[in-house]
Amino acid sequence: MSTFFEILILILTLGVIGYPIFRKSKKPLEVLAGEGDTYHELLYKKDAAYTAIKDLEFDYQSGKLSEEDYSQMKEQFDREAISILEKIDQLEKKEKKLAVPVSSKPKTVFCAQCGKRNQVKNNFCFSCGTKLITQ
Repeated sequence: MSTFFEILILILTLGVIGYPIFRKSKKPLEVLAGEGDTYHELLYKKDAAYTAIKDLEFDYQSGKLSEEDYSQMKEQFDREAISILEKIDQLEKKEKKLAVPVSSKPKTVFCAQCGKRNQVKNNFCFSCGTKLITQ
């Protein structure tokens, strides 16, 4: 009987340890960007394009690429990076247009008499009844 419990505990332990390994997980880009979030996807593509350009320059400097291949590939990668940057700029401009300006007006005021916090829309302190001074 004790052997049965030992095997049961072993199976449960392996299940608890193995669950995170064998469960279905989201793709790394989906975790980073979320569904439908193109902005983070574009940032990821921008970083990948910059890395590709750096690698290309390193390969050219080390003599792995001819000058003709380098210039052809560099032009292709530059065009790709520029298009990604333009898309990022468009999204940022769109977000700025949609963004609601943050009000500099405080949402709360403090009572001069008792020091309690009150909402700006209140005319009198909810604690002591003193008239609030709002600006």
